[in-house]
Amino acid sequence: MKSLALHLLAASALAGMAQGAVASATSAGGLGAVTITLVDLDPNDGITPSIRFATDADGIDGGTVSGELRSWTADGESFREFRSQGTGPASLVAAGRDTAMASAGGSVTGLAGAGFSALAAQGQAGSGATARGSYDVSAQSAWVGFTLSANTAVQFSASGWAQGSTSTGGDPATGWDEAGGALVALSAGGPDGGGSIVWDDDERIATASYTLDGAGNVHGDAQSWSGLLGVSFSNATGASADGIFTAEVRAFGHSAVSAVPEPATGVMLLAGLGLVGAGVRRQRTCRPAMCRTGKESA
Repeated sequence: MKSLALHLLAASALAGMAQGAVASATSAGGLGAVTITLVDLDPNDGITPSIRFATDADGIDGGTVSGELRSWTADGESFREFRSQGTGPASLVAAGRDTAMASAGGSVTGLAGAGFSALAAQGQAGSGATARGSYDVSAQSAWVGFTLSANTAVQFSASGWAQGSTSTGGDPATGWDEAGGALVALSAGGPDGGGSIVWDDDERIATASYTLDGAGNVHGDAQSWSGLLGVSFSNATGASADGIFTAEVRAFGHSAVSAVPEPATGVMLLAGLGLVGAGVRRQRTCRPAMCRTGKESA
């Protein structure tokens, strides 16, 4: 799983970044194949636990890879954004872009049923004497609908990992910092039998910025997480119920002022973690199933 993300990172046109950059932030994350477990909530009701997933024929869109990058150089500011979406849950989607000082990319390996067998996102931002950059990229699986039998619970689980690193950490004299991070998340939801929509979310994040030694000197940092994520939805009613399952991997970061500027390279003057607050953790204003229509659940 890591090798896939690192391969995509190497392939996302890092050569486009300025030579000799002396400060950088990198991050990557990924999710593996989903395991689905059904639990019989009433063994005496005579109903065999079952789940049916929506298919391409049901009009389900595929996964999406999207992102944006910015670079500020002596020639001015450049902005790039990209977005690619599959035509169905089983579609393979991959996309990426680069600017003078940043690059990012991601992929969704679609799969009939749960919607994916692998998700990956990664990026890098460099700096120079007159240049800086930032990135934010998301790999989102399809919003897959499913129908769950009566008195049945479904559990979705997947192995995931996230990592972020910075080279110099930042400059305490100016307050500028570096940051690189990644987030992995699963979500499942559906009606609770009383008319309300309930959701179960599990997400992990690894964000690196800077460390301080005993003398107060600033250094780069590296943070990582790996493990198992899991969410569930229970249908405790006597009739079948519809639900939604989705997953996401995000990578984000920016660099800071270079401690050792060189004539051909530059310093990053991008403000700290607050400037990419959405990169540290996107505050969801709507649940995945509702984001497609712009409506929030009650």
